[in-house]
Amino acid sequence: MIAGGVGFILNMLNLVDFLLQFKIIHFLALIGGAVLLKFAYGFLNAEAKDPIVSHHLSRNFFYLGMMVLAISLVMRNYNIPYYNVLLYLDIPLQLVALGISFSPSANTATDLGEEILDQQ
Repeated sequence: MIAGGVGFILNMLNLVDFLLQFKIIHFLALIGGAVLLKFAYGFLNAEAKDPIVSHHLSRNFFYLGMMVLAISLVMRNYNIPYYNVLLYLDIPLQLVALGISFSPSANTATDLGEEILDQQ
């Protein structure tokens, strides 16, 4: 999902020549497909945790990045200048969220808090 979002942003900024052959609708379809697969997998395996939203720090960066992306798209839609600065800012925010979600402590942070609560 984040890969599709970062590809979407790179395409909007015309940074990667390879991505210019794809239209924005392709990236939106990729993101929508990833969301549907996530819900389907969550339905099949109810105990599976999404690494992005299970870690509080990763979740904060992910939602902040989504908010920055939404603001920049609104700015672009209404022809407000400098929306591309927000898009440049959003790429590292999404990559930090992804990096934190892959860290070894991503799943243990939530589990550790539950264990501490159970011991009291």
